[in-house]
Amino acid sequence: MMLPSRIAVAISLHRILEPGERVVVAVSGGPDSLALLSILREILPALPLHLTVAHFDHGWRAGSQDDRDFVASMAAT
Repeated sequence: MMLPSRIAVAISLHRILEPGERVVVAVSGGPDSLALLSILREILPALPLHLTVAHFDHGWRAGSQDDRDFVASMAAT
């Protein structure tokens, strides 16, 4: 069983989320949060949720604008 399927089963089994719930996904642009967003989007057919992507650009490091733009493009698709 692939990871998204395992996560969908765990969410349903433990009633972590109910169909139709709104979920805010904090996405920094790093690999962990992008993987989380990708998996949640993949399981939407099995567990219909309303996903909202949240990202905050502190502007503290070079390249943060690139992360912001990338996360925005991921959220838009």
